[in-house]
Amino acid sequence: MCPPRTGSLKLVWTNASYQLVFDDAALPCLSDAERAAVAYVGTTIGTECEWAPGTDLAAPERMDCKLTTALGLGYQCEAKHKDFLVTWLGDDIPAQCARIPTTAFAQTALQELSLRNEPTTLVVAYKAVTTTGPGGEAWSWSETIGFQEKGPNALKIVYRKPVGKR
Repeated sequence: MCPPRTGSLKLVWTNASYQLVFDDAALPCLSDAERAAVAYVGTTIGTECEWAPGTDLAAPERMDCKLTTALGLGYQCEAKHKDFLVTWLGDDIPAQCARIPTTAFAQTALQELSLRNEPTTLVVAYKAVTTTGPGGEAWSWSETIGFQEKGPNALKIVYRKPVGKR
């Protein structure tokens, strides 16, 4: 049973070992609109992704990303994931879908994600870190994205508020 919610709901954070932790009680309680808003972020940022077992690395497919899996959307960037996003976001889907394993030198990784329901807007706020590889740069940044309903089973992005390098 899903408890009533008020305020901001922290869905993802990093623990002391820098691993992602999910609010396993809250994720199954998200509406499809909320799942779409959260999945939008997971499409563009690594969420502890690895190639699925049995993947031929000569022609890699089947990227298993923790957030996409936790949302019940299957493998990253594959049909189930993309179709869900297209249904909800139409032309607002990200131009590129992140398929970078955690073992890659250069990557962007999610550190924290929260969701807030306002009267007419779903607000997703997240923090991430980008690295350019060994001996390179690393910086943290964050963004807040507002989604509004544009019809039944459809959302549109109404604002994005990025915060640059810190």
